[in-house]
Amino acid sequence: MNSTERKKNNITKPRLFLSYNHYDTVFADIIEQQIRRNTNDKIQISRYKTGVKYKDSFKSFMNSIEEHDFVLCIVSDYYLKSRACMYEVGEVIKNHNYRKKLLFIVLSDNDYKAYTDKGNNRGATDIYDVLGRIKYTKYWQGEYEKLEKEIIGLDIEAKEQQIGVLKEVGNIYRNDIGVFTNFLSESKGISFSESFDNGFTDIIKWMIPDWDSRFFSECNDYNILLHTAITEIVKITHTDYNQIALTAVTGNYQSGLVVFADNIGGAKQRYRNVAVGGLMFKAASTGEILYAKDVQAVEDYFEAVIETKSELIVPIKINGNPVGVINSEAEVENYYSDSMIERIKTIADRLAVSLIKLGYSSNIQSDVIPYIHIR
Repeated sequence: MNSTERKKNNITKPRLFLSYNHYDTVFADIIEQQIRRNTNDKIQISRYKTGVKYKDSFKSFMNSIEEHDFVLCIVSDYYLKSRACMYEVGEVIKNHNYRKKLLFIVLSDNDYKAYTDKGNNRGATDIYDVLGRIKYTKYWQGEYEKLEKEIIGLDIEAKEQQIGVLKEVGNIYRNDIGVFTNFLSESKGISFSESFDNGFTDIIKWMIPDWDSRFFSECNDYNILLHTAITEIVKITHTDYNQIALTAVTGNYQSGLVVFADNIGGAKQRYRNVAVGGLMFKAASTGEILYAKDVQAVEDYFEAVIETKSELIVPIKINGNPVGVINSEAEVENYYSDSMIERIKTIADRLAVSLIKLGYSSNIQSDVIPYIHIR
């Protein structure tokens, strides 16, 4: 399924194929973990570790590259000398638009020293030098000639079984390795260490160009973040009762749902600790959006504000796990439109990403986060 078909089916996550040699698994693990964390799991990642089950076909999995929006190659000496990795590269570059799809990180000596125990740093490569690129073409020429020599000694039936492998290696030698290394040398790259330090933001923004607009990028502390978020929520709902509640550890060392931002006006009741069993608690527990179009029709509804006629609760999720909610109440039944709900969902998603950046976790002490009240 291509990106256009996925959009028609409301599947909005970009699909990323992680291509790497097994010697470089430590780098693939870090990249996957950081991209999932820093995007709040908004990019679907495929790799051998999770994509190929017992007795599954490796070749079928490699052929699935075509179904992905992007391919991230972790380039090393091991990678450039691997027939499986070069097959994956060949699957990508046969598409004329591969430059938009192909992403890469070239591993250096310093990367191996910092992240592995490989003392000889054999995995580092220098494809930015023409002699370095020629070295790989010659390597594959040698592999082709050795394989060709061995196949010559086989009978006709055995030759037929191996001729496909010879064609693959020949294509790597004559085309793929040159096209790929030239592409790497002509393109501005970024080191693994530098990518790690910036949270792989450059790679993420290539896959999701408007990523910066999806979270409160200028909010570098809880005070600014919560003030900005509750202000944006009020702009969307135009009501005088909106709250942001997050899971935190309270003074009695128990975790609970605590309100950290609101705009509750007039004589309406304000509270900090969310009651167990109410709609807010239920949404935070289940991770489901709850919309009470008529609160009086909701069984066991906790009436905190007598003026409330309808209520919307949208969970805030980090890596799929609910950690809080956005709550909005209105004095009119069936007040919240589909558009309004979608915009609140966007705020919840932005909040989650920014909370991750600030180091939030559900076991944070409640006094670490300020309480913001706007009128």
